Amino acid sequence: MATPTLVLTPTLAVLQQLFPGVLLLDSHSAATALSQAYKTLNNQGDNWSIPAVRFGGKGSRKYYRLVDIAAYIDSELGISTPAPASPPALPLTPTTPAPRRQRGRPRKVGV
Repeated sequence: MATPTLVLTPTLAVLQQLFPGVLLLDSHSAATALSQAYKTLNNQGDNWSIPAVRFGGKGSRKYYRLVDIAAYIDSELGISTPAPASPPALPLTPTTPAPRRQRGRPRKVGV
């Protein structure tokens, strides 16, 4: 299997100089890189073409990949770049649904 190569665009090179050794940016740093207010990115981030990564539950913080931010900036400037290689999808295992609960108060079964 061939390993995907990362195309170094001028935008990605500049972002790597601004944030050395970082692969994921939090919302504050991503807003700085995009020259937007933090609240704008936080409120309207789902409408942008930059996918957010979350670790944890519903209240967890959003992180953005540096490569995705560079691709977004390049697309806004009209610079053609190849799409970043996404990691291979994991196979989904079928799960059996939980049994449906009955109406009313649960009873002690088997006692």
